[in-house]
Amino acid sequence: MLAVDGEQFRVRRLPGTRPTYSYDWLTGARWPYGFTSSPSDHENWPRSEDGHYRVIRSFLGNMDPDTGYPTET
Repeated sequence: MLAVDGEQFRVRRLPGTRPTYSYDWLTGARWPYGFTSSPSDHENWPRSEDGHYRVIRSFLGNMDPDTGYPTET
């Protein structure tokens, strides 16, 4: 479990050959909601805690906190 900018996320590594993480947004306006992410080729594996914070902040930056939907761009 990670707390990022006041929001709670459950982080799980998904099984398979390519390392992929599932991020469940536990405190979002639309539960269940979240996203998956795989480390890029230049990113260390396993993903560091800072790496998890970085991808979660990127996700939150594209979300409307009131609706839980992506912001209009």
